[in-house]
Amino acid sequence: MRRRRAHRQSVARRRRGKYLLLVGAMVLVLLLAYARHRYPGGRPQPAKPTTEVVRSALQKVAVQYGADQQEVREEGGWLVIPLPGDKSPAVVSAEMLRRAQQLGAGLAEQASGKGWSRLVLRMGDRDLLRVKLVQAQPSEDEGPLVALVIDDFGYSAGELAKGFLELPWAVTVSVIPGLPFSGVIAEQAAAAGKEVMVHMPMEPLHEPVEDRGFTLLVTLSEKEIRERVARALACVPGAVGMNNHQGSRATADVQVMTVLMQELKSRGLYFVDSRTNSQSIALEVAERMQVPCVANATFLDVEPDTAKVHRQLSLLAQVAKRKGKAVGIGHMRRTTYELVRREVPRLQEQGLRFVPVSQLLGLPVPPIAARCEGRNVLIMPG
Repeated sequence: MRRRRAHRQSVARRRRGKYLLLVGAMVLVLLLAYARHRYPGGRPQPAKPTTEVVRSALQKVAVQYGADQQEVREEGGWLVIPLPGDKSPAVVSAEMLRRAQQLGAGLAEQASGKGWSRLVLRMGDRDLLRVKLVQAQPSEDEGPLVALVIDDFGYSAGELAKGFLELPWAVTVSVIPGLPFSGVIAEQAAAAGKEVMVHMPMEPLHEPVEDRGFTLLVTLSEKEIRERVARALACVPGAVGMNNHQGSRATADVQVMTVLMQELKSRGLYFVDSRTNSQSIALEVAERMQVPCVANATFLDVEPDTAKVHRQLSLLAQVAKRKGKAVGIGHMRRTTYELVRREVPRLQEQGLRFVPVSQLLGLPVPPIAARCEGRNVLIMPG
């Protein structure tokens, strides 16, 4: 009896063992089949790249070669990326193709010519991304454009203010509204042939808030923002644009920027983002609402030391040469005036052209009053 039970148990164990071996073999076959499907050739296959992933990767390549991400645009189904004048579109295109292929994209077309290169990437039977690289090449009779903005006019109308207004090249004068000489300076600037902007007070992140009834605060209602913008413009006659005074908090606020851009668009005015905060959304909102806008490339005189102002002015020139245009912001300070008066002629000899902000933005430059041989005449600046 005991032997018979032991025999039955032995047979049952052998059957379970065979069953488990069979199940294990089936699982192994299924795993091998999945592996062959998932990893043909024995190697893990990368996930198919999306257009967004490839676009982001290629833009990073372009930035490494000096492209300005803010100048990248969509045009006729192409992603157009302007490159600095000293960078070869063909070289950048080749590097982009190498990166795209690493991501799993294929090449449908690649072509290059003088100052341009074209790249069409595919995934399977569909176009994944079409990229056009364009080299910035000013024509022989035109050099890089520089718009020099001088902030903080309105506190006085003395000798220093007069000196800036008499500079024999374009300076865009930015006037703080509500100061004792705001209206006077705006009129004198127009009479001297200078373009005028409102230097709009906006709420900062860390500095004390100076609110004379014009400052754009993030706590204001939409109605109050509109009223303050209108009041500021009324204080600065002839203003054709605006830039922010302080504003590190306000320029990062969606409501403030949206309402401001609506007001500027309704009046046909442009905006210069002073870039007091790297998180500013002014350019993004302005572009979405089709308000002409440009960002400050550098402050000239955060530290009003002669050597440092000189270095910042040289930096501004380098940015303009690399990108074809640049805005620089200085303040109504003696050191800034002396450096600008001395150095701008030297920069002009290098081919830089100092123009109003309107011209740098490609807008029609409005007629302004200018002195000509001691007489006031109406001219259109070139």
